[in-house]
Amino acid sequence: MARLEDWIREACDTLDRCIRRGESRRVEDLLASHPEDRPAPELLLELIYTEFVARHEAGLNPDPEEYYARFPELVEDLRELFFVHRIVHAEDGVSEGISESETAPLDEAAASDRRRSRRTPRF
Repeated sequence: MARLEDWIREACDTLDRCIRRGESRRVEDLLASHPEDRPAPELLLELIYTEFVARHEAGLNPDPEEYYARFPELVEDLRELFFVHRIVHAEDGVSEGISESETAPLDEAAASDRRRSRRTPRF
């Protein structure tokens, strides 16, 4: 597992550098280069969030809906992640580009069900 975690960290660095240089790179490009290593959801979310933040900081205005379509198995986790992102950046006065409806938290019943079903904590 450490090898896969190391690869994800390197992939995050590569993705961030490429996007900041203006190259069109996506999470799927990096995953395709290692098809035998499908990362755990927590590591995949780290890679997705790296792409999202790099695109946001590069002025590309990434749309959360695009990520929901690209990673349907992670929609609820992505909603939570983008919700936290919006709150953190709202505190910094930088919440543009992400609407509240796109990052609305789960209703309490759905959130409670998800907490009970988790085997390992996620960020």
